[in-house]
Amino acid sequence: MKQNRIFNLDVCRALAILSIVFNHALNSYTSISNAKIFYSLNYFERMFIAIGYILSLIGVPLFLALTGALILNKKFENGNDIKKFYKHNLLNLVISVSIWNIIYYFLGLYIFNLQFDWKHLVLTVLFQFITYHFHGVYHIDNDFLLLLITSLLAFELIRRIKPKKNFKTIEYISRISLGIYFIHRIIMYLFSKFIKFEFSIVFKVLICYVVGFGLSVLIIWLLSKIKVLKKYVLCVK
Repeated sequence: MKQNRIFNLDVCRALAILSIVFNHALNSYTSISNAKIFYSLNYFERMFIAIGYILSLIGVPLFLALTGALILNKKFENGNDIKKFYKHNLLNLVISVSIWNIIYYFLGLYIFNLQFDWKHLVLTVLFQFITYHFHGVYHIDNDFLLLLITSLLAFELIRRIKPKKNFKTIEYISRISLGIYFIHRIIMYLFSKFIKFEFSIVFKVLICYVVGFGLSVLIIWLLSKIKVLKKYVLCVK
């Protein structure tokens, strides 16, 4: 039986994952926090990166807002409803995230030539310390208040969009957004490391973005043919 989907939330989810993928495309080639690198670029490249970062940072808080909207909109009549919710939503998500945390842990060992530590592996699975391997330090973002306000404004604008029959692509992107989130980071790392070409940083970011997103969708489509992977690795319903 086909689930009833809320079109405007699908639009938000699709925009959120597109935003996150673009943010990682930018991070593959530059960092706005590194003033020396940032100001060595020409004016057009600096504007592209600055505006790109502002727009791309909306993804995570938008996902959080969507999660809150969906959970708060649910009606729980009794304890069985709550158990069913956790079983069909939270459990699959925890399994999927744990699997990808393990994948990223071992990928981090290979990339940075680190020694295996089972204690750190357990921490990675339980607390998602993926950031450690890819940035070398732990960090806490303190700009989520501004991002949350931006997300709420964007949500209000998106809410006014009327659903159309030819918007099936948006629904599909929304369904596979979690898989895209995990897979595109590996693709972008490999692409930026092994594919070398002489273009401006703007074209590098855009090409990395298109390739990362496109290959992620293709890989998800292939993996989704296997029911177990579709449910527990990609977490697609």
